[in-house]
Amino acid sequence: MDRGFTYGGIPTVPTEFASFEFYDGKAVEVSLRYAGTPVNEVNVRRLDAYVPARHVGSDVRFLADRPGIYEIEVNHDLRNRGPLILAVNSREHWTPRPGDISFPPGALTNAGVIRITKDNQRIHIPAGAVVRALFKIAGASNVTISGHGLLLFDAMALRQFSQESDSSPILMTDAHNVTLDGITVIVAPNSFSSGPDGTPLAPWAVHVLRSSDIFLENVNILNQLRDGLDIDGSRRVTVRGGLVQAHDDALCVKATNYGPGGGGENQSVESLTFENIMLSNTGAGAAIAIGTELHTDKVSDIIYRNIDILHALPTHGTAVSLRNGDRARVRNILFDHINMLDRPGTLFKFSVEIDAYKPDSERGSIDGVTFRDFSIRQADIATSEVNGLTDNHTISDLTFIGVPEELRRRLKTKNAPAPRWLQR
Repeated sequence: MDRGFTYGGIPTVPTEFASFEFYDGKAVEVSLRYAGTPVNEVNVRRLDAYVPARHVGSDVRFLADRPGIYEIEVNHDLRNRGPLILAVNSREHWTPRPGDISFPPGALTNAGVIRITKDNQRIHIPAGAVVRALFKIAGASNVTISGHGLLLFDAMALRQFSQESDSSPILMTDAHNVTLDGITVIVAPNSFSSGPDGTPLAPWAVHVLRSSDIFLENVNILNQLRDGLDIDGSRRVTVRGGLVQAHDDALCVKATNYGPGGGGENQSVESLTFENIMLSNTGAGAAIAIGTELHTDKVSDIIYRNIDILHALPTHGTAVSLRNGDRARVRNILFDHINMLDRPGTLFKFSVEIDAYKPDSERGSIDGVTFRDFSIRQADIATSEVNGLTDNHTISDLTFIGVPEELRRRLKTKNAPAPRWLQR
């Protein structure tokens, strides 16, 4: 991703990506040289662990002993020397069959807009393949997009797809039983332009709209300008493994009243599970976001489990945001074993408010939110907010179990009952 430009007045974070296949199960020594950058400090992270690393001069070495995502950060200076995201993949096993769409490894393919409207379609992007395309899955069932290749939205894609009403590299509308497995989606134009309403033409990376029974396994998403993954008016979605880094919201849950087919308005959002994921917010949004656009009656039964939040960069970034700007009743939200690994701009922000886009005339509420085993470095400087709008449109039944006591002292509450604080 390119260096040297800003969006929303916030510098974007230059990020590099690489991948290789982990064939025989033996540890691999990774050697990196940062040209022109003396390395004074290095952090290598994978899910649930820091990886020991050595550095001498401009060289960094560490062992990758298992498949997964590794984030390498030097000198603790993301704005100037962004991270390297390294995908260490298990070996692919793919058996083609008639009717599959497959791309050649070791090549860049300009595939245009691929519209998938028939059931049982399989698409394979193998390791080493780079595809510049939009995949639009509309009304289809039993669709799979898999492989360890890369789906790219760059400056050329910005020009090529500027007339599309939604230029997300992957857009699902009214789809069912869709699987994304192993792919990497990168949105990284080297500039941006604005549409008629002043919003950037650069898209959300993956948009799941009015869809159900969706499964993402070890999918990596990097968006230099906007959202990573948006679950919009959808049900029964499971996201497991991988990494999402975004300049705006990384994992986002919405029910919009704009976009293709009127968005996710009046569609309930329920039964979502996010687990074993690494997240990074590098701009003004949140690593985990619900709202603000919740134009539906019901948003419920959402689980975030075993999540590493690598960054929610000050001063604008938020680790966890739950903002109900519309009429929804938000219920039964669980945050279980969340690790905040860097200093966030704001730790969490919960609010009932008025949506800044196209708000409903009614206000909603938030009821039944549990944080269990929330860990954070530098808890003594992590501020949080819980703000109800009125006594009737408020945030109730908020419980913290086994979280640092310092978070309680730094929590600001308005128009909301006091949370429960319980020990394990």
